[in-house]
Amino acid sequence: MDALHEGLGDSADEDDAREVIRRRRRRDLGPVDVLVNNAGIMWVGSFGEEPGAAARAQLEVNLLGVINGIKTAAPAMPEAGHGHLSTVASAASILPAPGEATYAATKHGVLGYLEAVRTEKCGTGVHFTAVIPAVVDTVLAAGIGTGAGPLLRPDDVAAAAVRAVARPCFEITVPGFIAPVTRLADLLPQPVRDRIFVAMVPDQVAQVRADARAGYEEVAFTTSRAGRGQGWAASAE
Repeated sequence: MDALHEGLGDSADEDDAREVIRRRRRRDLGPVDVLVNNAGIMWVGSFGEEPGAAARAQLEVNLLGVINGIKTAAPAMPEAGHGHLSTVASAASILPAPGEATYAATKHGVLGYLEAVRTEKCGTGVHFTAVIPAVVDTVLAAGIGTGAGPLLRPDDVAAAAVRAVARPCFEITVPGFIAPVTRLADLLPQPVRDRIFVAMVPDQVAQVRADARAGYEEVAFTTSRAGRGQGWAASAE
């Protein structure tokens, strides 16, 4: 099975995504069998202090980037009768995430988009997976808390994506306990749920170390299209 190992350029730009597929065809590599969407940026802090440009940049990269990747790779897959579209979402798509409000909104959007497209493609042989990790040891997580779970390695997330291709499933959480705990909590009264999630999920408003994130956010948001166009570091809108 051939996998796409190229970056999609500006993932928020549909033309960039299409150009990657065109380059593959020019090299006679054929259609994409496996696509892994893994673009994401994150601003952390109180929702009221988030610059408008930072919110727009997250929506463009985290959500529109996924949509562009899937719209580019998926159409040819039903003809082949197989294919797998895997997207790295986040535990913030199924858990409350104080301090990551817009980031969480984008990941909820990713999950909803995947559920809708998966239903459209049901019976075509095309599989969809949302890989849902907790905090991963990358620059995106600089200066934030990890909550009840361990700090994951990128290899942990990659291994989960590979497992999902070998044995297709729609959702896979890393670590695995997140899914059953969340489903159980959803059956409980709201005050009980709140106590469980407070114990599980870090309050990034209280725990974030802004000095440790400054370098990452400067690079992530000034190199994104929305950040460049709007001057993300300006005061909150």
